[in-house]
Amino acid sequence: MNNITPSKCPECNSDNIEWFLSTTAPHFIVEGRLMSNDISIGAYLGCNHCSATLKTLNEDELLKRLNNGLI
Repeated sequence: MNNITPSKCPECNSDNIEWFLSTTAPHFIVEGRLMSNDISIGAYLGCNHCSATLKTLNEDELLKRLNNGLI
């Protein structure tokens, strides 16, 4: 697992960066049939100045980093 997290945006050199969480679900599930185990989470490190996405983490990577105090 890559433990290096940028402290500045490489696009605009701003240090105004922040982690965001997002949920996703498969698009093929019929409305009304979505179950909680179909939903997955992801984390995105984004720049608040230029909206660049600096890093993305899937559910497993996010949980490993949280458990190890890396976020």
